[in-house]
Amino acid sequence: MDPYQNNPTFITDSPIFEQKHDKFKRWPFAKRIGETIATRQDPSSIVIGIYGAWGEGKTSLLNLIEQELNNHHELVVVRFNPWLYGDESQMIYNYFSSIAEALERSIHNMREKIGNLLEEYGMNFAYPTASIESIRAMGKNLNSIKMKEYKLKLEKMLKEEKKRIVIFIDDIDRLDKTEIQTVFRLVKLIGDFEYTSYILAFDEKMVAFSISERYGTGDYNAGRNFLEKIVHVPLHLPIADQ
Repeated sequence: MDPYQNNPTFITDSPIFEQKHDKFKRWPFAKRIGETIATRQDPSSIVIGIYGAWGEGKTSLLNLIEQELNNHHELVVVRFNPWLYGDESQMIYNYFSSIAEALERSIHNMREKIGNLLEEYGMNFAYPTASIESIRAMGKNLNSIKMKEYKLKLEKMLKEEKKRIVIFIDDIDRLDKTEIQTVFRLVKLIGDFEYTSYILAFDEKMVAFSISERYGTGDYNAGRNFLEKIVHVPLHLPIADQ
């Protein structure tokens, strides 16, 4: 017999995955977000931010949103965990690899073509962050005709297959400052394909301070202003009734 099973003293911090375990009554909020993404007609990329402090249930909310999204077969859900990768180069490359793998499971008749195209696209941005040369190379690739052609091909494939990608990125506020900056650069400059939606979960204040050191004057307001340019729909986690 498990000695902890019936002992109310021990309370786990594990996230929930299903509506039936939602004691904080956040399912209607999650369902509304999922339905909004699923019924959206505009093909342009959209970024939704779920703001909340550590331990308030952001991961549980993402799980509930995914439960709703799984009811819509035209959506391809990607859970990308930037914690798994040690540097910017690995993070960017594996970001595109994660999307390719998810699409390959969903799109069988074009799996090799779209998978190879995504990985090749990602390879062009897989540079280390340290050198000036690498930053210039990334900027050159962003503006190159070849990369624009890659992007148009990918968007065309998604349109033809009637698929939309929904990318979850959780625990951004647990990364170090450089990794946080990489994630937002990835979303802003590299991953803004049509037919893609992002759901980012993080502590707004912590992230604002982290990115302000690179993209602002170093204070909270500068970081928040930068976030406003990236996150189109900021949503605060509903407060649980005590």
